[in-house]
Amino acid sequence: MRILITAFFVLIGAAAGSAGAQPVVPEASRSAGSHTISVTGDAMIRVVPDEVRIVLDISGRGRDLVKVQRLVDDTAASMIAAAHNDFQIRREYLQTDHMVLSPTYLQCYNRPYPECDPTRIDYLSATKGLVVRLQDIDRFEALMGSLIARGAREGVTVEVLNVSFLTNDLRQHRDKARELAAKAAKEKAEAVAAALGAEIGDVISVNVDQGGWYHYSAYGSSWHRRSGHHGQMAQNVVQNFGGGGGGPSPDEEAGFAPGQINVTANIRAVFALK
Repeated sequence: MRILITAFFVLIGAAAGSAGAQPVVPEASRSAGSHTISVTGDAMIRVVPDEVRIVLDISGRGRDLVKVQRLVDDTAASMIAAAHNDFQIRREYLQTDHMVLSPTYLQCYNRPYPECDPTRIDYLSATKGLVVRLQDIDRFEALMGSLIARGAREGVTVEVLNVSFLTNDLRQHRDKARELAAKAAKEKAEAVAAALGAEIGDVISVNVDQGGWYHYSAYGSSWHRRSGHHGQMAQNVVQNFGGGGGGPSPDEEAGFAPGQINVTANIRAVFALK
């Protein structure tokens, strides 16, 4: 009987001791993961383009398909010859990329058959696409004027589908934008940590969003964007306006300059706090 009572008091004492003690927190739950700072850094580099790509559609229509097609072919050949001879554009930079032949049928509306036969062809259309790459940007306007003049023929319509300003060093500029975005993220983390009386330690994780590249073309007053998205620029944006002296123009202050290419990058980083 004495043995049972002793065991009983031992159990009661162990329970009381455990109720009054502080819980032991495993070391893993107090790791650096619970003392971190997460920041973003953005960068935008404005690059002067070194090439412009012009996409044109040359169209003609008539009742004789052979004549229509020949007219479109002759117009395209004349435009290619002018670009090659007058502007020294290499043949491989002058390409026809598609040819479309299509009929247009009579539109009868409320006219009954056989007064109007909706299966009868009204006229035939021929369209040829032409892509021109110009590496002397200063001659862009002169080239456009020459191409339009060569296309000013009876029965022919020339439509400018797209004008894109490009750079042949996009990879280099993307690398630079990513480097600046990483620097911006680190500087932000250091500034915030210092304001809180702390310091940043090792990088815990990094997420890279290359963003994309886009440009504003004054020709046609339209935006052209490529590869990726570009949302509102967050705080702590690093901007590189590139060569040239003097201050930024009003267009630059607004976030773009006609004819320039903006290459962007975004870094999201998590740092340990000391």
